[in-house]
Amino acid sequence: SLDALCAKFDNVDLSMAGSNIEQKERENDDKIDESDIISSIALFVQLEKEMNSKSTMDGVVELILTAIEKVHRRSSKFIKQSVKLAGKKKAFDLPCQIISKYVNCHQDSQAKTIIGLTTILLIHFTTATSVKQKMAKNNEIIEAMVNILKSDMNGQIKILSLNVLSELAFSESNSTMLHVDGFLSILSEPQISSQKKMRPLVAKIFLSLATTSDNRLILGHKNDIIDFLLGCLNDVSEITRQNAVGALGNISACDENKLKLVTYHAGEMVHILLFMTRHDDVKYLRDDAVAVLTNLLNAETSPLICGDQDFLNDLVDQAVDDDDIGVQRGALKFCRRLSSHVDANDENYAMLLQALHRTLIGNNAVIHVAAIMKEMASKQKNRRALVESRGLLDALGSASLEFEEARDDVVKTLLFCSYLEDGSTFVAGRNILTVLTHAAGLTKRKDALSRFAAIKTIKKLGTHRDNRKLMKKNNSLFFALKWAIKKNAKIVTITDTVTELLSADSPEDMLETFGQIIGNDHDTEPEVKDDELTALAHETLRSLYLGKGPTKKITKGW
Repeated sequence: SLDALCAKFDNVDLSMAGSNIEQKERENDDKIDESDIISSIALFVQLEKEMNSKSTMDGVVELILTAIEKVHRRSSKFIKQSVKLAGKKKAFDLPCQIISKYVNCHQDSQAKTIIGLTTILLIHFTTATSVKQKMAKNNEIIEAMVNILKSDMNGQIKILSLNVLSELAFSESNSTMLHVDGFLSILSEPQISSQKKMRPLVAKIFLSLATTSDNRLILGHKNDIIDFLLGCLNDVSEITRQNAVGALGNISACDENKLKLVTYHAGEMVHILLFMTRHDDVKYLRDDAVAVLTNLLNAETSPLICGDQDFLNDLVDQAVDDDDIGVQRGALKFCRRLSSHVDANDENYAMLLQALHRTLIGNNAVIHVAAIMKEMASKQKNRRALVESRGLLDALGSASLEFEEARDDVVKTLLFCSYLEDGSTFVAGRNILTVLTHAAGLTKRKDALSRFAAIKTIKKLGTHRDNRKLMKKNNSLFFALKWAIKKNAKIVTITDTVTELLSADSPEDMLETFGQIIGNDHDTEPEVKDDELTALAHETLRSLYLGKGPTKKITKGW
């Protein structure tokens, strides 16, 4: 019965493409019986003859359709051959003719059965990829399904038509569908979009359509579609939420859509997605929501998001949530992408820095924030803002003392920040000097770059009078530098003159040059020659403790 067939579609896993009734049975049926093909063609001929008769008998039409539908519960190979031999007129045009004749007879139970059988037959056709491609390009088939959705047919029949559209939308030829009159608009109509069993199918259609890049701009400009998808994000159905978040992710991949989506309804989408990343019961949906948020970021949208204090507060809450690593990792990934699109020229940059400062209280967040800060500091225009953000560098330094994995990025951040755009440097606190002192005393080969960066940073900071005063009182710093000029001590491998390092104009040049120097492989670690050994640390000690100029000697006690 039609009810029994429709019931099978009610239990279909809508998240899987091509998941039609008896799919497994079809795929296992590789053998094609020639007599079945002949019967199929004969039935199409009979149906065509009956439909073109001056006195079409509904009972005969139903009987023939029942036989055709049953014959086509077969493999995709059978479907492909049957449709090919039947031809477009019988396989495609004839079903559309039937739907056109009976679609408005909603009070006639026999008409409903005929429409249902015809729609199920079309679903069978979609199991063959090549046939589905042709169907997706056939406007008459799309229009027939749209007419069913517009009609007063019952919900079961409409669900069948949505299944057809869902399969066709998954085709590579789905761009044609968007231009069929009434197709997009009917999907967002309340009589369709508000129905519990129809919503996941409609969301799946939009998801499939949005996989094609040419369709994304069109979908993104339809407010009714965006409203529908946003509503689906709060749906109780997991499949509906999955399809909706996927559709929005694909739509947001279009650069022209990003700004609209971020600003739509005062940032409604951004806040719903952020809420979803924290509170959705399904882990993979939380991850998907973070991915969509990250996808929304570009040079236009990132500064706007930085200006949303409520959003940043929620983001920080998630970034410091050490109990949910998945949520935390997603939030930190978002922060990193966000920071790459904004700089000190943006008016909301300070708000982002404050958010990153607060994020340092999360144990698992320190490493990520240190990497973000290093990337920010590598751009000269950002350095003064980083230095002037109250307590930020001190907090970063303190965190790195506890988390060794963050140390390298923190030291490099401090090196960058010590070279401000006007040639000056900043006043460092005790925490910063402690970090630099610790890094300057490292001895392992793998720490060579950090050690160099630390000493170079100390030297630059020492050009400021306040820093020199503080440094002179720091015995640990003194002995770390003294160790570096100890004769015959084994420290980092240096195979070129340190003069090149000391003459570099910027921290970027220094790190690049030094990285090249220590990047070569050596069988053994040679002892550092006297002139190489003393060059960097000796000059730093001289500038800090004896003032400027090469004429003053270091006393014997040193």
